[in-house]
Amino acid sequence: MRVLVSAYACGPGSGSEPGVGWGWALGIAERGHEVCVVTRHCSRESIEAWQRAGKGPVERLEFLYYDLPGFDDWWLTGGFGTQAYYVFWQWGAARLALQAHKRKPFDLVHHVTLATVRQPSFLWRLGRPLWFGPVGGGEVPPRRLRRQFSLGGWLWESFRELWNRACRYDPLLRLTLSHADRIYVTSPQSRGVLPPAHRERAEVMPTVGLDPRTGSRECCPPRQSQSRPGALEVLFAGRFVAFKGLSLGLDAFARHARRFPGSRLTLVGQGPEEAHLKEAAVRLGVEKDVEFVRWLPRSELCRLYRESDVFFFPSLGDSGGMVLLEAMAHGLPVVCLALGGPAILADSTCGRVVAAEGLPAATVADGLAGALDQLASSEELLHALALGAPVRAAHFHWPRVVARVYAEAA
Repeated sequence: MRVLVSAYACGPGSGSEPGVGWGWALGIAERGHEVCVVTRHCSRESIEAWQRAGKGPVERLEFLYYDLPGFDDWWLTGGFGTQAYYVFWQWGAARLALQAHKRKPFDLVHHVTLATVRQPSFLWRLGRPLWFGPVGGGEVPPRRLRRQFSLGGWLWESFRELWNRACRYDPLLRLTLSHADRIYVTSPQSRGVLPPAHRERAEVMPTVGLDPRTGSRECCPPRQSQSRPGALEVLFAGRFVAFKGLSLGLDAFARHARRFPGSRLTLVGQGPEEAHLKEAAVRLGVEKDVEFVRWLPRSELCRLYRESDVFFFPSLGDSGGMVLLEAMAHGLPVVCLALGGPAILADSTCGRVVAAEGLPAATVADGLAGALDQLASSEELLHALALGAPVRAAHFHWPRVVARVYAEAA
């Protein structure tokens, strides 16, 4: 087939949204389809470097680059500006795609990024079958677990919940969904955001995937023992924003550290909640056991994967969880919550998934702390989960993720 992929964010060797766009585009091409990707100019340099290297199906991948004329970069520096820019970008990208369709028709149109359930696509204008997603963003922190948020974090998450409720009445989104032949969402929560008429035909599947070359049991063998018996080297990596659940995570780690002195928590990232989290660490008495590290190059983060015992991801509203997959691929057991994307990615073969929905914060913190205690108490269990982590991660290699959608498409 000749497939048009709409990937506002797309770039080789990237994580987050650009990694999702690239994973789908490359995965579809590797299945033998001819792929045309419409994306932004900011990815052009990295994409053309990949094309020159010639390590993939270069002949089956074409790129159309588009940016809105007359828009300054300040539009893309904040959440609201980015969202507004994105809607107008979608309209202009659809016009560009129509021109390409007239030159050489497409058989299928697939929207992959931005992977948000709240924003429309205008690619139904091509008159071809439209596959929308996987899209997420319907995952919001349970209300009972927001009490530890900073005021700014609480306000933002409350606003996002209202936005999710309102978007089901958005005429542009309803138009997109009515034209979509297939709808994929990242979780049951995101499916619940859709207008009732479209929920039943929406299929739940992960939006993230992993390059098969990321980590391996051979190059990253599981640790044979902990650095200090009875204590854990615990690692988190991600943005310091409210929905990542780090306020709750610090509470849980403090409970664990009281029972297992010597455990340490390394938090890699940056974000608006950083000051609030540092204050929480002092209040909980674990400031000497918690290290804050600014963003690291990928090679340095991989080193931390190898030197840690557990990857701790107490996110309360993640649609995906790319960093969770990366940690698993490097043989790192995980502790996360049974919410959103992580609840789909992780299971008991690679870590501990702790119940959270409908429970008070203290109960969830106890559950997270208990999971850490369990791993600290048993080197055999830690070793078994380290062996299971890359096996579980392999279920989400991009070729497998893409195959779930495209196996029947030909």
